[in-house]
Amino acid sequence: MNKKITIENAVINFANLAQPSTYDGKPSKYDLTMRFNKDSKAGQVLETAVESILRDNNNPELLDQYDKLAFKDGNNSDYSVNHDHWILKANSNTQVPCYDRNKSLLSLNEIQAKVGRGATVNAIVTLWYQDNQFGQRVNCVLNGVQIVKACNVESFFSNLDYNSDDFSSVDYDKYDSDDF
Repeated sequence: MNKKITIENAVINFANLAQPSTYDGKPSKYDLTMRFNKDSKAGQVLETAVESILRDNNNPELLDQYDKLAFKDGNNSDYSVNHDHWILKANSNTQVPCYDRNKSLLSLNEIQAKVGRGATVNAIVTLWYQDNQFGQRVNCVLNGVQIVKACNVESFFSNLDYNSDDFSSVDYDKYDSDDF
């Protein structure tokens, strides 16, 4: 049984929403990896849904196999920013509708400008159980995204107090002209 779930106030870790990610040099899927607080309602709903899907498919032992679940405990992640959070990776074979706070559909240019690591989103996802020649796992389809707080690259870099005086001069004679 598929489980459709709304996640609120998740923070983007990685996103390919304006164009699909690539795999072996070829376009693959649109995807979103997000993190959210463990005490959030979405975390509780997802945890219960995953357990229910595994129980319905007589496979509760899969819950202990970190690499077989789209929904993961961030404490098992290599990235410290994920610790104390839930992590969810969702993807779609087709372009996912992205909306702003006012529920207006975003253009591809607006998606590229607003979506990035650190942006806050609401997402609608569907969990489903895979049982085929590629194995058994719980996957997640991304159905839609709402940008709550855009990623602001300019403000991120404006907080850095660096300028050209922080660099030393380069002796061009030490390098070939092909290096520049």
